[in-house]
Amino acid sequence: MKTNIRELLIEFGENPDQQYIESQIAGLQFYKYSDSDEMSDKLLRPQAGDRIQFIRNPDNEYDENAIEIWFKNGQHMLGHVPARLAAVLAPQMDAGKLLKGYFLNEGDGRAWSVSALLLGPALPPEPPTLPKVCPDKCAFDEWDRENRMLAGEWVWQ
Repeated sequence: MKTNIRELLIEFGENPDQQYIESQIAGLQFYKYSDSDEMSDKLLRPQAGDRIQFIRNPDNEYDENAIEIWFKNGQHMLGHVPARLAAVLAPQMDAGKLLKGYFLNEGDGRAWSVSALLLGPALPPEPPTLPKVCPDKCAFDEWDRENRMLAGEWVWQ
């Protein structure tokens, strides 16, 4: 079932007519996605509507454009913005433009299963041509680089 993003933006207190990007989250399998909370023993999975904190990490050994995705008020790292999308957004964030977002689902435990809604001034004014990135440094095969680096859609009003 496709979620009505406009209605979600209103529910989140955001302008429903603004630009947004819907994208999957990269790297779930490497971070806190399958960990359990120490107190409740529940899985540390985001819920639809939970706020995302985006942290630029230009010192990331695999991608100088890395944008980390944190949740639970910055207590748990969940993954990264996909590299091709990060290559477009990182310069905007480096220039001081805000990137904000919300989780659209909690996923199903598999890599690439969590979707997010990205919005804010860090989005470019027009849909960009996504660059090919890190051809010799990425730790995944050619199929992943071409087909899974950006999964989702760009929406410009």
